[in-house]
Amino acid sequence: MDNTRKSRTAFFGGKFYSLSVWALSFGSLLGWGAFVMPGTTFLPSAGPLGTLIGLVLGALFMMIIAANLHNVISRKSTGNEASGIFTCTKEVFGYDHSFLCMWALALAYISILWANASAFALIIRVIFGDVLRQGFSYTIGGYQIYLLEVLTTISVLVFFAVLICLSEKYSRLLNTILAVILFCGIVGGVICLLVKSGATSRDFQPVFLTHVFQNGAVSSRKATIPFVQVLEVLVMAPWAFVGFEAASFCTDKEHFYEKQSFLIMAVSVFCGALCYILLACAAVVTRPSIFFNWQEYIAMLPLLSGVDSMPTFRAVYTILGKPGTIILFTCFFAGSSTGVLCMYRSLARLLASLGKDEIIPHWFAKRNSRHVPQNAIIFVGLVSLIIPFFGRQAIGWIVDVTTMGACISYIYISASCIIVSKEIRMSESIQHQHRYKSTYVLVLGIAGVVLSLFLFMFPLIPNFWSMNEFSTESYVILGIWSILGFVIFRFLFKNDKRNRFGKSTVMWLTMFFIVLFSSSMWMRKKTYIQSEKAIDNISTFHYAEHSKQEIPMTKTQLARERNFMEEEMQALRNSQLMTSLMQFMIVMLMLLIMFNIFNTQKKREYKIEEEKLKAEESNKAKTVFLSNMSHDIRTPMNAIIGYTNIARRPNLSKDEVQEYLQKIDASSKHLLSLINDVLEMSRIESGKMEIEEIPCDLNSVLDEIRDMFATQMTLKNIDFQVEGKNLTNPLVYCDRNRLNRVILNLLSNSYKFTNDGGRVSFVISQVTQPKEGVVQYEVRVKDNGIGMSPEFAKKIFEAFEREHNSTVSGIQGTGLGMTITKSIVDMMGGVIDLNTKKGEGTEFIIKFPFRIQEAEESESGEELTANSQGESGVQAENFDFSKCRLLLVDDVDVNREIAVMLLTELGFMVETAINGQDAVEKLEAAEAGYFDAVLMDIQMPVMDGYQATAKIRAFTDEKKAQLPVIAMTANAFSEDVKKALEAGMNGHVAKPINMDNLIAVLKKELFNA
Repeated sequence: MDNTRKSRTAFFGGKFYSLSVWALSFGSLLGWGAFVMPGTTFLPSAGPLGTLIGLVLGALFMMIIAANLHNVISRKSTGNEASGIFTCTKEVFGYDHSFLCMWALALAYISILWANASAFALIIRVIFGDVLRQGFSYTIGGYQIYLLEVLTTISVLVFFAVLICLSEKYSRLLNTILAVILFCGIVGGVICLLVKSGATSRDFQPVFLTHVFQNGAVSSRKATIPFVQVLEVLVMAPWAFVGFEAASFCTDKEHFYEKQSFLIMAVSVFCGALCYILLACAAVVTRPSIFFNWQEYIAMLPLLSGVDSMPTFRAVYTILGKPGTIILFTCFFAGSSTGVLCMYRSLARLLASLGKDEIIPHWFAKRNSRHVPQNAIIFVGLVSLIIPFFGRQAIGWIVDVTTMGACISYIYISASCIIVSKEIRMSESIQHQHRYKSTYVLVLGIAGVVLSLFLFMFPLIPNFWSMNEFSTESYVILGIWSILGFVIFRFLFKNDKRNRFGKSTVMWLTMFFIVLFSSSMWMRKKTYIQSEKAIDNISTFHYAEHSKQEIPMTKTQLARERNFMEEEMQALRNSQLMTSLMQFMIVMLMLLIMFNIFNTQKKREYKIEEEKLKAEESNKAKTVFLSNMSHDIRTPMNAIIGYTNIARRPNLSKDEVQEYLQKIDASSKHLLSLINDVLEMSRIESGKMEIEEIPCDLNSVLDEIRDMFATQMTLKNIDFQVEGKNLTNPLVYCDRNRLNRVILNLLSNSYKFTNDGGRVSFVISQVTQPKEGVVQYEVRVKDNGIGMSPEFAKKIFEAFEREHNSTVSGIQGTGLGMTITKSIVDMMGGVIDLNTKKGEGTEFIIKFPFRIQEAEESESGEELTANSQGESGVQAENFDFSKCRLLLVDDVDVNREIAVMLLTELGFMVETAINGQDAVEKLEAAEAGYFDAVLMDIQMPVMDGYQATAKIRAFTDEKKAQLPVIAMTANAFSEDVKKALEAGMNGHVAKPINMDNLIAVLKKELFNA
């Protein structure tokens, strides 16, 4: 029983829902117009074959748009309502363009809603005659409007709004049933009609129009060309098929997947094209007996009334009789009902999506207890209640503009598809099938944009390349719609709290283009109408004058005169059109230049604002930096000053003094570490730090790390493991100093934050084999120490960050070590990751890509590295320095005093100079060989160390010129070492002076040891 229920649920939740989505798509594109337009518009434009070809081409064009929409949904769908067009356009082009797309689509949808709602009055008029054309009436624009027809349309709008609000489920079910009835009724009814009529191919001759009539007179011969006739039908495709994309509004449902969207939309377009073609064929099979053939009948439709004025209705009524008429009106009712239901639901979903995105008040997104966006439906209904008072003719004007709205939406869909194709091409996977797919998507996108732009522009310019023209009122409505769009956009822009609108001048130019162009075409249309009236008035006047003078004009003379005036007026209209277009192009060019200037100014202001924000952030960062530095420097300084004062106390034992001096020494080293970290961070942020790749043996790195940390790990009883795994290529090129700095920082932290008796491991492993001379290596530093909280782990690489709790409060640190580590890793092309858990320990994982090298290169590189670093740990014993005389050059008295004391203790004879100039003069005055070496400071007044060295190397006495000069300076970075060697110095020793390093350099220079 449960399995049966589940299977039923799966069917109704899956397959039935897909059917209901098809019903939404098909019901949106096929409404009341399907029963009228094939006979009154398509056939008079192109004939049977032209209509067939035009509709097939139009359906193929819509298939392209459906494919583009499917491709965009597949990549950009977020599960939001209305994700098909509005949300995807927003994600691709931003909110400005999504507003224009939404505004255009809303115009198309609401005009379809109004047209289908007002069609019910038309059904009643055809069935019951003028029963609604009684009672109170009024006139707008020369058209009679009856109150009963207005109330009928309002009743339809209210009824369907209430129905949807009461139950989304049952309204969807009703919509599905009506759509199935509509399709089956049209297909089955027309097939019966064609079979019963016995129609053959002879009844459809000629398949294209040979003459085009307007009110009984032959019109432009241009329209008799088959290509133009097909084009006349093709340009109506956006009007005929708009609404099929409503299926994309259902991609948020759990039972409807994006992969189904193209199939459902394609089937809807196919069904719509089939219905249009069958209804066009039905309009040809019969005609009133007064006409010789269907072409004469179609040409005279504007002069007919009643059933005779609607070929499809007449054919069904004549051939199928009452049963066929019932089927026809049932289909007509189903088509109009689905049009109202589908557009209500689609517009409500669109408004709900805007409400969710907080573009319009969130009130529109609220749903009632039946999960229906009731407020959005009520709003659409209230707006729609105004339109019936303007009469059905006004709705006809709005329907003319549907093509424009649909084409704008299709342009955005296709342009979004082009962007998606680029994303596919740039995705991580660049396999052949992905390249093929990106090309396929790109071609479809470009085709959609080109066709949509063409169909957008084609009907806008009357009598230029198209016979189909908008009515005068349609141009006015198009302009009003654009102006209203500007007003609403201004409201959204003004109330935008999240700075989402106002970023695209292209959208503003497009709206302005529509306003300017529609107003220009409206003026031209008005001029055209006035010229027609002028021709009629002139002809009437001439005829009357000739009659008064008893010189009557023959019909031939009247026709010749009228044709002459028509030709002259047409030349005048064409001239006016070209002038208007030139004026329009000039205005648009000027606007483009103005907007370009505006854009440039806006970018400059944005750049200034951005620089201002950066300056404010920089000042804030400096304040935080100084605050942190003040705290961190005062901590060791407090210890140094405090223990110094204590050590001065009388009656202290020698052991106590030594203890305090050791604490002063430890605090001094901490202070030095802090200063070094700050200086290194400064160089990193200023971009002055450079990576220097030299030959390096990773096995020797392992040995050095093991030797460096073994003693202190043992003192803390920490199990310290150092290991190399799979190091088949240990000889690499890398910045060894920086690599050591990274490893030392990580191991120092592990040592500090691991309790006695803990574990610390350091592993270097090779994770890939050589590829193009590069190998991937992995460094892991793991401990079982105190670990980190998830909150702190997220910001551990930020400057001055330390976890503040009782566990680590007594552990000193600069807060810059991990920031420096991360920066060095990034500069070396590596990545660093972190695994940690509070109370369980921490593991850092770093991956480096290193170039591998040959063994002989490694030997020379290791030697160079050792020499550049100095032989740490070398002692002065077994060397006699008593015969060595040094010239110590330093401008700071304290530095000279300390250095002299340290050097004389080692046996050196030391003389001093206070700056570079003083040193040069003393060397010039001394005999060659008097001094054995010069210890040279760099930053000094009068003459710095580099300048002094250059002077020494320029001595004429070769022995003096080759005197060893060793830089002894606080400029301690590798770049400073390189600069000292380039200046002609023999070595470099950093301050504060490490005596082991100094002795190693002096041994090398004085004893070549």
